[in-house]
Amino acid sequence: MNTLLDNEWIHVEIVPAERKIMGEWKDAGRKVISEEEFQAIFNRVLEAIKDFQVEKWADDTTYMGIVPVGCQRWMIGHFFPKAIAHGLKKASVIHSKDIFAVSAVKSVLTKISSELEVEAFASKEKAEDWMATA
Repeated sequence: MNTLLDNEWIHVEIVPAERKIMGEWKDAGRKVISEEEFQAIFNRVLEAIKDFQVEKWADDTTYMGIVPVGCQRWMIGHFFPKAIAHGLKKASVIHSKDIFAVSAVKSVLTKISSELEVEAFASKEKAEDWMATA
């Protein structure tokens, strides 16, 4: 595993041999991430998906806070179409403790689930088991 990104919001690891990226959101208190910071994170993830031919993405949103609506729209209209075009096939999400973050993630996943195999889980173990299947 190699660290791809580590900032106040998220720690992202890449496992090139497994063609997998794993993100774990950090507890930032009640701070709300800006659209610029959010997009910078996911633009870096997009680069890695392309450069390392990543097929799987696991996102632990346990401590993810509120996701602004603009970020949700950007994920649907920009991030996921490009990630899928670069070869992303499967994504797992571990539910946040913040009900508003859960709602935002579900909204995004519902809109992209026809193009990408996605599942949401209550635990990291269940998400990892699902990600290990072909």
